[in-house]
Amino acid sequence: MLEIFMAASLLAASPAVSRAQPAAQEPANDHRLKQLDILTLQAAQMVSSLGQFLGQAAASWEETNRKNRLQKSQPPVGAVPAPDLWSEARKNLALDCRARYSISFIQESGETRLLRNIGLESYYLCQAFIKKDQGGCRTAFKQVKAGVPDLERSCSSNWGALSLGHAIISKNPDAMRVCRTFIENDPIKETLRGAPTAKVCSLMLGPDGPESFCQKLSSMLLRPLGPQDVKACLTHRRMTLGYDKYCRQLDSSPKGAADLRLCQAVAAFRQAREARDPALCGAHEECRWMLAPSLESCEAAAKRAEAAYCSAWADESAMKQRAQLESQQRQQGVALLQKAPSEAAQRVDPNSLLMEQVKARRAEVENFLSQAQMAFEGFEPKSSTSYQARRQKFYQQRRRCERFLRDFAAKTTR
Repeated sequence: MLEIFMAASLLAASPAVSRAQPAAQEPANDHRLKQLDILTLQAAQMVSSLGQFLGQAAASWEETNRKNRLQKSQPPVGAVPAPDLWSEARKNLALDCRARYSISFIQESGETRLLRNIGLESYYLCQAFIKKDQGGCRTAFKQVKAGVPDLERSCSSNWGALSLGHAIISKNPDAMRVCRTFIENDPIKETLRGAPTAKVCSLMLGPDGPESFCQKLSSMLLRPLGPQDVKACLTHRRMTLGYDKYCRQLDSSPKGAADLRLCQAVAAFRQAREARDPALCGAHEECRWMLAPSLESCEAAAKRAEAAYCSAWADESAMKQRAQLESQQRQQGVALLQKAPSEAAQRVDPNSLLMEQVKARRAEVENFLSQAQMAFEGFEPKSSTSYQARRQKFYQQRRRCERFLRDFAAKTTR
């Protein structure tokens, strides 16, 4: 603190350089250069002191953590393990959610980040497929106030693969209508602009493999398919035909997992239908939708989506409750420390107090460096070689301070 007081006095006493008195310029500059020297010396002392303090603080942090780990790994003999209160709270929150929240609530009030991985699109896809209405994907997702357009596109595209695959494999006499619905409602209609719908559908419902199909389709268009369109065309055709050999050609990374799963479901439907054995559907619920279409088949997907949403919601709610409680405990600990340090020391995490000290010490040093920097930047003329040399030395101290703080943060966030 003494260094800060002295430095502040120097900063306050530092006269402004006058442009109206050129004769007194050199003596004034000499005086101000000496002041800059003193400020740089003060900065070096304060930064060195901060570096030593942060080194000791990091060692204390690690020692406290080591003791805490040791206490956790070696509970007292005969001690009864404390119940996992947060797991219990999360479980109760999930149960409460399941009792109150249904699919209708989720699509009206659900938050986007909680809707992404719960299988909501699977439920909507089932409904649209059973009702033979590709527009059902768009209608259903419009009710989701949070808005998840990528899931809507995925649902619509997958409807085409399932419906066309089902029509081709089962030789559905209504296949042409299914194909026209797909083309009219899917984003693919922009790609197919200029091609006769009847001709495209005849190709889609035919036996052509992926490469032959995409080549013929490209030749029908006013503008041939680009590389990305060809890739999407091959993927969709493989999913539609549902042969194991085509499924194995799909991307097996997490990015392509949904396409691969759908292709395998269509392949399972092909096998189950030929063998007349529903058991061959295995874990692929889409296969069972195609084998015996009924709205009851969608209830399993609805229950799964509700459970997944409630699980994610409970996780988030429990974390918020825990953070609020821990914040209250920290505030209570600081209040206790002010009233009765000996009593509070038993309740407050030593590392929390340590970080408060680091925060205060850092603020003191950075405040001084900022004021000193103003003195340097206010110096004229800046082209002076003497000034530039001193400015470089001062900024070396600023960089030292930043390095010490980075090293401390790295040691205390592992």
